[in-house]
Amino acid sequence: DQPMALFRHAARWVGCAIDPFVRLVAFHVGSAYDAAEAEANEGEAIPVPNDELTRNMTEKDRCLHRSMYQRTKSLVPSFDQVLEGLAESSGSPVKLLDLIDSIKKQCRSDDIGTLKSIGLDIIEYYGLKADEKLAWLEKKPAYKQKSTRGFNDNIFGRLLCPHKYSRDFEQDPDGFCRRILESDIIILASDLPAFLYDQDYNEDAINDGCYGDQSQSR
Repeated sequence: DQPMALFRHAARWVGCAIDPFVRLVAFHVGSAYDAAEAEANEGEAIPVPNDELTRNMTEKDRCLHRSMYQRTKSLVPSFDQVLEGLAESSGSPVKLLDLIDSIKKQCRSDDIGTLKSIGLDIIEYYGLKADEKLAWLEKKPAYKQKSTRGFNDNIFGRLLCPHKYSRDFEQDPDGFCRRILESDIIILASDLPAFLYDQDYNEDAINDGCYGDQSQSR
């Protein structure tokens, strides 16, 4: 009675099972590779599809999008057949992906909203130094405003600071946070694992070795 129910269910789990910021352009890239594979002779290497979007990507990004495509499709076993059927109806695949994308974004918003509501308690119970507890209690009511968090506050700044900058932060917390806000120091996505621990990490597989609990992953 509800033919889209499977896809709605899959969309709700894309952010948790794969990535909360998954880009559904991966389906375009994955479909292009599927077509190239279908045209290739058995045993031949699959060439880069003759598709402008795919060709303009780096090989690393093409591999990432293909992997994301396969993992997302696996959430609905009949996805292949549905996509093939929809391909015969102009605009239908786009409408399906828009539906999944919309639900996925809503679920991501719900998850982030939940973390925001309990995040302050997590920091208060587990993330404070002894000399930060008094200042935290004084400023906690104001922390409901987003503009008071992040690198706008030294307590949050310490928790966000990548390990490689820890010494700079401890020497001058106010100055370090100001330099972040003024973009004198740029923190990249590749710095993120260092938020969690002082260990080497694989830049080509940034999630390897990171804590895998659902709430942490989200």
